[in-house]
Amino acid sequence: MLHDKFIALIETHAELLTRNWIREVKNNPLTPGYKSLSDDDLHFKVFDVYRRLSAWLPQEETAFREIAEHYMKLGRARAHEGIKLSEVLYATSLSKVELWKYIRSQGIINDAIDMYRALEFFRRIDSFYDKMIYFISTGYESAHMEEHEIFKKSGFFDKVADSFAHWFVKDIK
Repeated sequence: MLHDKFIALIETHAELLTRNWIREVKNNPLTPGYKSLSDDDLHFKVFDVYRRLSAWLPQEETAFREIAEHYMKLGRARAHEGIKLSEVLYATSLSKVELWKYIRSQGIINDAIDMYRALEFFRRIDSFYDKMIYFISTGYESAHMEEHEIFKKSGFFDKVADSFAHWFVKDIK
């Protein structure tokens, strides 16, 4: 199945995707805050996104809370690093753009059926990135709060995740 080929591409080429993203984010005028970060630090940031994407995409619904918590913590970390939210979100979008460019360049989309399947796969990627961006933003905005307050039972995280899950599931049905 083509979907499995796309997942395999992400898994096996996460390193190349990461290098392409680092080059883009360091040279992009909309992400100046990333220029001061080392390539090693940037590598860890985006390689983790690609690695988790290939693992989480097939089990997105069952791993929802884990995904939400991870990206909320990522947003908090970027806020503490002093990177502007607009740059964090744009850099996140660039990781999706790099992914799509790479998939298209691999020559596995050969006909209209493949294109349809690729678009369906990318619809799932878009949905995943929508969630990612929301939770990164929420984490960024909560950077002033103590972590134990955010993640305590029935605390901020539970309320945000439950509200989002209810809204998002309702919206796509």
